[in-house]
Amino acid sequence: MGSTSGISIKLVNNYTRPIRVGILGNSALSSQVGADTSYEWDLTAETFAAVDTIALQVKKSGASSYETLFTFLPNLSVQGVADALSTLNVGNFEAEGNIVYALNKELVYGEIELRLGTYNPSNVYQAAYNFALPVGSVLRNETYSTQSLFDAEWSAAIDNAVNNTNALSWINTYGIQVLFLLNGTGANDGGAGVTLTTASPKSALLQPIFVDSNGVATQGYSYTPLAGATGACIVFPTGNANEVTAISFTGMNTDILFYDPSVWPNLATITYNSNAGDLTSAGGMLDQLPSLNTFVYYPNGVRTIASGFTTPQINAANLTTLTLDGGGITPASTFTTNTDFNLGTAGVNSMVIESYDNAYNNFTLDITDNEVQHLYQFSDNMVLGSDFNTKYALKEDAYATGQLIVTSCTGLSFDDLTTPIQCNGWFRVRFNNAGLTDFPPIASMNQLENTGTAFAINLILNNNALPVAVVNQILVDLDTITTGYTGYSGTINLSGQTPAAPPSGAGATAKANLTGKGFTMVTD
Repeated sequence: MGSTSGISIKLVNNYTRPIRVGILGNSALSSQVGADTSYEWDLTAETFAAVDTIALQVKKSGASSYETLFTFLPNLSVQGVADALSTLNVGNFEAEGNIVYALNKELVYGEIELRLGTYNPSNVYQAAYNFALPVGSVLRNETYSTQSLFDAEWSAAIDNAVNNTNALSWINTYGIQVLFLLNGTGANDGGAGVTLTTASPKSALLQPIFVDSNGVATQGYSYTPLAGATGACIVFPTGNANEVTAISFTGMNTDILFYDPSVWPNLATITYNSNAGDLTSAGGMLDQLPSLNTFVYYPNGVRTIASGFTTPQINAANLTTLTLDGGGITPASTFTTNTDFNLGTAGVNSMVIESYDNAYNNFTLDITDNEVQHLYQFSDNMVLGSDFNTKYALKEDAYATGQLIVTSCTGLSFDDLTTPIQCNGWFRVRFNNAGLTDFPPIASMNQLENTGTAFAINLILNNNALPVAVVNQILVDLDTITTGYTGYSGTINLSGQTPAAPPSGAGATAKANLTGKGFTMVTD
């Protein structure tokens, strides 16, 4: 059996501040052992504004001139300065209060300087322009068609992000994705703001930083711009916002810019409330977000949507709720070209589309397994595209609260009045107060079509302008398609036509048959 022995070490700190000593070969720490010179830098006056780089003068003992070393400053604090200097491998730097200090026996330190790294505005603007407004996007083509137009909107905010935060070093580390651009508040000063909701907030120094054109920078998860701010941006110190699950804009001019899925991997809800920005997502502005399930957009007032701008082409696989509402303003928005109303192809179980003029909807949205309501409340001139007639033919499930509603429109019309409608799976199909003057033939309209032998539907077509001939045809079609079922329930309301359109002939007979089957019938 071997024997063990020990070594007694006695270390004495003759310095007035705490120091760390390495005894297992750490050269940076061991340089303090036996050090005969101490160095201190007082950072009391340092505000950490417009800095992202540290410069340190250092030379060998006896050398005639200093060499200047540089490193990034990711943590804007006195401790951050000490930590960053220690990464240069020329000694161990400590912080106490506002003092940074170090000991050394072989190296001589000169001045340290906190400075802004090399900043080329043109390069940063161009990178931000290309990133936030992808080539080919409608927003870029129609609103920011040139770099100069983009610069006029956001250059002040980008400058201040670089000059008042550590944004440049983060851009150098993570890329231009650390900047998320926000328009200014314009006429909405006083009630505007941005709020980020998180699943688990990051530590204080790693939370997003909001910077505006006034030079104001605040860190956290909410932003209230001061009056006169013409542009702003969010800076992400970690290069991403992976803790953010929702973002809400209130009273802002913010357009829908590109949401990088690598920056916003867990963003589930986007809300634009009382917004004055242009509404478009063409060119990949929203459809790549992997977790998006809710999108809400409320315009702040009556707007004319230029040709080329569309409603969001949101194709997120998890989308469940879509709300495009006018906030009580009628009409809120008018499309210059009605085919610009484009909802993409995602499946949505709760949808509210209100207060728009001049829209053509071809019902491209897929069907989900738990649909609740699709409500279209247009002010004028909504055309239902030909795909509507067969869109819901194979609806597999029935929902006690499922409603398909198109209402409050003074000019609703069907693109296809020849192909019979097949509209199954809805508890209520409602096209009332919509200015309808015609209606396609009906091939099927049974909520329970795929679940058994019963027939259930509430078809609400009151307060339109359907003539007697169309009312008669609707009743005859319903009487025909309901024949042979074992149970019936629901209401068919064709009353309140202008002028009055009481059923006659075959229509009157069909109404009596439907009443006898068990439907509640309401007509002129």
